Amino acid sequence: MNKSDNPNTDIQAGTTSISGTGAQTQTRSVTRVNIHPDYNDVTSNNDVAVLKLDSPLTLDESTVQPACLPETTFTPDKTGVVAFVSGWGNTLACPPCPVLPNECDDHESSQDLRFVKVPLLTNENCAVGTTDTCPLDGYLPEALTPNMVCAGFLEDRGIDSCQGDSGGPLVVPASTEDDSAVVFGVVSFGIGCAEPNFPGVYARVTQYVDWITSFLLKCPGNQLANEANDACVCPVAGQVVGANDNCVCPEGSKLNTGKDACEETFFWVITVTAFNFPDDGSLNTNIKKDNVAAELQTPICGGTAANTGCTVIVLTFTKGSTNINGQTTHTAGQNIQRNVQSNVVTAGVTFSDLGNNPATSSSVSMTNFAHCTEDSKCKVDEGDCDDHTDCMVVDGVQLQCGINNCPAGFDPLADCCYNPATSEQNCNGGSSNMWTCCKDKTSGCSEGEGDCDNDDECAGGLVCGRNSCDTAFNNNFKNSKKFFPSGQADCCISRKRALFYGIPSRSDLEENFQNDEEPF
Repeated sequence: MNKSDNPNTDIQAGTTSISGTGAQTQTRSVTRVNIHPDYNDVTSNNDVAVLKLDSPLTLDESTVQPACLPETTFTPDKTGVVAFVSGWGNTLACPPCPVLPNECDDHESSQDLRFVKVPLLTNENCAVGTTDTCPLDGYLPEALTPNMVCAGFLEDRGIDSCQGDSGGPLVVPASTEDDSAVVFGVVSFGIGCAEPNFPGVYARVTQYVDWITSFLLKCPGNQLANEANDACVCPVAGQVVGANDNCVCPEGSKLNTGKDACEETFFWVITVTAFNFPDDGSLNTNIKKDNVAAELQTPICGGTAANTGCTVIVLTFTKGSTNINGQTTHTAGQNIQRNVQSNVVTAGVTFSDLGNNPATSSSVSMTNFAHCTEDSKCKVDEGDCDDHTDCMVVDGVQLQCGINNCPAGFDPLADCCYNPATSEQNCNGGSSNMWTCCKDKTSGCSEGEGDCDNDDECAGGLVCGRNSCDTAFNNNFKNSKKFFPSGQADCCISRKRALFYGIPSRSDLEENFQNDEEPF
């Protein structure tokens, strides 16, 4: 038999009593026994097996600790290192050639864990026998294979492993400078116990390192092995497997080392029916924000912040509107977008501080579309802004609010503040104020420049043609990579070319959506 999937066996750790009593005892079921495929039950060659447990042991400083596997080149037996062997085996030995039929029947295992110190021997020094008939005088050389190692005394010292210790560890220090425990042998067989010329024989672990480690789950990159589930897992909650099989936080999230988790923040706008927020901002008190946030916590996060690692915050109530602006910070991967729609809007959640009126619509984004305001102006590359007045004045220059020009990580529809004195404003399709470039250009746009809304924004008698920008313009149209396909922009063209194009208007799809309305 090479393996067993149903061994019906338990192991215990953290105890020195064979009865397994004690508060620190850990019991695990063995789910598989892997016996070496070349094990010989006659010669005891390759006498090793690997057990798979149903769950990992809990390691601690005082009761349960691992011992190390040796390097394959580890040969402490050549220097006579003293080893430690432990177990619950017999303390009375059965002689090599029993005289009486039942001479060993009353020998019992120890009730407490015991250990002895025994010197390692080379196989050449261990095999001193000359006969295979009783009375035996030692092991014959052919009985000890390179897969075995001896430990014990050739003379009568009364110290040895014995029946009942089989499978136990023979441990040696890693080196004279390092006393880390290394399992060099596994108790295998002997002739009697502590008999002269018959030291204990152990399976030499260095011969089996590759075979033993073949049962370990090997995970690529920085992934960790979950032996219980035979799966590789990421070390931090919310991480995903990225390049080179390394676990990383998903795009848009970041590592919170305090919580040992990837976190992402989603901003949302929830519209409340039949309740207009005062223009004076009197609704924006911390108490009312906290009250509304408390009513949204469970619907959006699925429970309390402590239980879910998800927190709801109300940022503002938009003056003169019906919009609640807020954010949710949570472990990456939680489906906040779905929860806002299903558990808030579809469920018709009502708010006691807002006249018990229900939520009627929502939108969720990783960009805070209420971030830049006249009261909280933004710097370059900050957004979302709605107007130039939402942007700061820097070195005497009024920053402008761009169109879909925010850096990576923002919503593709977000608008960020830019410095017109340093940003390219040549209306060639790469401008920060793409959709209003000709309007903002004092001299008007030249032929092939855009985007324009009417003929007055074109220079030199040119006219504004619908979707008339040429290939060169569209290839430089950076906004197309974010949202709209190239070819929708309007450029200034000659009147002759304008015969083939319609007259653009502010009701054009892309301009109406991007300039006149926020995506909520």
